[in-house]
Amino acid sequence: KPLDGEDILSKRSIKACVNSDDPTCLYEPHTALPCASECSTKTCIPSVFDSVISLSRDVTEGCEVVLYTMSLGADIDSLDLRTVYNDGEEFEKWGEPSVCTMAYIPSDSTLTKNIIGKVPPASLAKMDISAESDLKTKVKVLNGHLVHQGWVLIFVDNAIEPLTAEDVYLPKITPGLLFHSSVFRALFVDENFNISPTPEDAQFLTSEMARGKVKKRTVMGPDAKGRTVKYKLPEEPQRRAVLLVAPMKEHPADGDKINLRDVTKLMMKEIGLKPNEHEPKEIRAQREYYERAKSLINSFDLRTLLPVARHKIEIKDFIRSRWVIHDMRLEEAHQLRCEWYREHVK
Repeated sequence: KPLDGEDILSKRSIKACVNSDDPTCLYEPHTALPCASECSTKTCIPSVFDSVISLSRDVTEGCEVVLYTMSLGADIDSLDLRTVYNDGEEFEKWGEPSVCTMAYIPSDSTLTKNIIGKVPPASLAKMDISAESDLKTKVKVLNGHLVHQGWVLIFVDNAIEPLTAEDVYLPKITPGLLFHSSVFRALFVDENFNISPTPEDAQFLTSEMARGKVKKRTVMGPDAKGRTVKYKLPEEPQRRAVLLVAPMKEHPADGDKINLRDVTKLMMKEIGLKPNEHEPKEIRAQREYYERAKSLINSFDLRTLLPVARHKIEIKDFIRSRWVIHDMRLEEAHQLRCEWYREHVK
């Protein structure tokens, strides 16, 4: 892992904290990220995912693509999002990328109890446990071995109560430590997404992350007057995407005319909140930061007198993150995930 502030200070024989009231103390929670995130340094904080990192990696060993979701932070009794479990034999037969499907749910939820309660005694015996064993023992032994609604279930401890922002966004934005090194792309799908994804969907969408070199070509198309003409297109290099998401459906005005409050309302609507509801604290903080940054950087007081060197911020591109595809191999993708994660949780 890279050097962090504590390492740099210790090399110079400087204590990270002068005392417990030191406002610059590097042990303060706001200076560290979860150890389970792929963005933490030596100084990190615990997470509910710490106990399932090893298991999650084992479950995804041999997988090239992971299709995953989560339903944490509440006592759930159902998992509405469905998929199709695939053992990989068919994909291997056709030489296609293997797809693993996985869902993170609370270990002490009603859903977990109901699912484990339906496991036949004969199946429990194969795992060297009896029907009389307590729930905690069954959860520990069966974790990563049960399939529900097409998802291999990963039971997460202490996840029935509302989670911190660090834990809420960790699997969605920075899942690198949760998957085996064999995984090269991962597709996260929100539990409330209205379309149930399949492994074939994951294969197709992840295949759009890369495009080979395109030679010079001539295509036919209409000109400004509607007449069919020939267009010569130049050669295009090979391309790889670090992240793939969908654009926002409804779009406010562009450029300097954009109203970030309108964007906020659309984003609240996207995640199931009513636009006229009180703006959540974390959303308000993010919006106000963007507004102030745009106002400050675009102000004439800070702009050079040279016209060619003037730069302005235009916040005009917004995404829908109900599903997100990550490239798990590119370092640029890793850096982007960490920047995105830090912006949301810090």
